[in-house]
Amino acid sequence: MIPPPMPRRRTQRPSHTRVPRIAARLIATTRKPRNAATEPTLPGRRWTLLLIRDLLRSGPRRFQDFLAAQPGLAPTVLSARLKVMEEHGLVTRRGYSTHPPRDEYLLTEKAGSCFQW
Repeated sequence: MIPPPMPRRRTQRPSHTRVPRIAARLIATTRKPRNAATEPTLPGRRWTLLLIRDLLRSGPRRFQDFLAAQPGLAPTVLSARLKVMEEHGLVTRRGYSTHPPRDEYLLTEKAGSCFQW
């Protein structure tokens, strides 16, 4: 007769990798509150300020110009950021070619007044 298989033991993380609950609460309560002046809330996440900076420096830009200026920026991320910025009224899209369809992006007056230097 074959004996039944032994039940598996659950493995736990070593105790030095776990954060005690009290320490986690302490960390959560000692964080500095966000300040609207130092951390502006912009539509989108990463790359948004860099895209706005490029538009302020060099004026209207094409999609490929953004990709060439920002190494590491994926086309899908760029497309998503530009759409969100367009929805919030920071960027306008202007078509300049019908075949193939090509667009040019430029800052609106709203964005220009917010980011003057």
